[in-house]
Parts: sequence; C-alpha cells; structure tokens
Amino acid sequence: MKIVIIGAGSRCFGAGMVKDILQAEELRSLPLELALVDIDSDALAQMTKLTKKICEYTGSSAIVTSHTDRKAALQG
Repeated sequence: MKIVIIGAGSRCFGAGMVKDILQAEELRSLPLELALVDIDSDALAQMTKLTKKICEYTGSSAIVTSHTDRKAALQG
C-alpha cells in the first residue's frame, strides 16, 4: 500500500501523520510505502530522515520515498 503525504515537510503535520500511520495496527501487516511530498527540499530531507528514524523505532519495514513533485509521488 502506498500512502502519499503532501506537505510532509511541515514538522507538526508531517511528523504527527507519519507517527500515526506507522503505529496503526491495521497497517502493520501490509507492505507499506510512505511517499513524502513537499516543495521545500530542505524540510523534505529533514522529514525523510526523521521518518526513517520513526520506522526504526516502531519496527516498521515501510519504504520511505521523498518527492518535490507531487505528480511523480501520486503515480502508482
């Protein structure tokens, strides 16, 4: 399952959304891709790094991708 988070570079919104998704029991057994999208490449890079740390902390095997182009992230 691919989940696209547009505006993921926002520390409050993005981090909270990622944490909620990775802790959801209903999603733990599914192959998961989190596609993070933001036009601010610096904020996106920081959130991508944080998301990977949250994956490690929660034991999630989610694949984390980052995009500045929402159309590319929404494909697939």
